[in-house]
Amino acid sequence: MTDRAHAEIVAMDLSDVEATPGVVCVLTAKDMPHSNDISPSHLNDEPVLAEGLVQFHGQPTFAVIAETRDIARRASQRQKSPIATCRITRIFSTHWKTAPRSSPSR
Repeated sequence: MTDRAHAEIVAMDLSDVEATPGVVCVLTAKDMPHSNDISPSHLNDEPVLAEGLVQFHGQPTFAVIAETRDIARRASQRQKSPIATCRITRIFSTHWKTAPRSSPSR
């Protein structure tokens, strides 16, 4: 799980995770057979595993399949995944600051 709310995944080195005794396999977004989307609307706006961009704090980037849950949890702590924090950009232009405001008519 990621420790940042908005970041770019630069690389994922999961070799130590995969080498952990008892680990069966490690899945990333690229391993999803059909769609990496779990949104109820199926609009591809809620990925199962982050790919390229982390969208919220705690978003999973990979899944560990192991012989036991304890092995999977310990193995997941061995990841070496550089994540770069993204710069938040302003979405409002000066037009929105100077545009006249309309009040609702009653």
